[in-house]
Amino acid sequence: MKRLIYTIAIAISLLLIPYAYAIEPAQRITDKEIIERLTRLEEGQKALNQRLDDLRDDMNSRFGGVNSRFDDMNSRFDDMNSRINMLMWIMGLFVSVSLVVLGAVVRIQWQLNKRQAAIEKETSLLKGEMTFLKDAFLKMQEHIKSLIESLKPPRDVL
Repeated sequence: MKRLIYTIAIAISLLLIPYAYAIEPAQRITDKEIIERLTRLEEGQKALNQRLDDLRDDMNSRFGGVNSRFDDMNSRFDDMNSRINMLMWIMGLFVSVSLVVLGAVVRIQWQLNKRQAAIEKETSLLKGEMTFLKDAFLKMQEHIKSLIESLKPPRDVL
């Protein structure tokens, strides 16, 4: 068992040796090189800041155009709302006038029907009276004829 542990330890150490040699030691950097690199980094940072500022200005100008478009759309919607309100007023006025005219026509029609019913009732009463008078006149005419016939002298008398 000890032998197995030693064998595994030797195998692992042999496998890890190439990794130990793979790491290169870092070179020493002088202060001058550090300062040069820092200045280049600062210049790069300034260039990046300038590019970001330009990009921000460009985006602001583009969004300013978009804002003006939205303002145009808002004014169009306001204009459309005012037109819709005007149309609603006109439609309301039209409906109101139509209802007034319809009410007047219905009232006139109702009054005419009421008058017509009264006239028809009176006409039927007059018709009944006329037939009564006609019958009475015919009876009277027959009665007068019979009176005239009775008042005539006999035929052979004259």
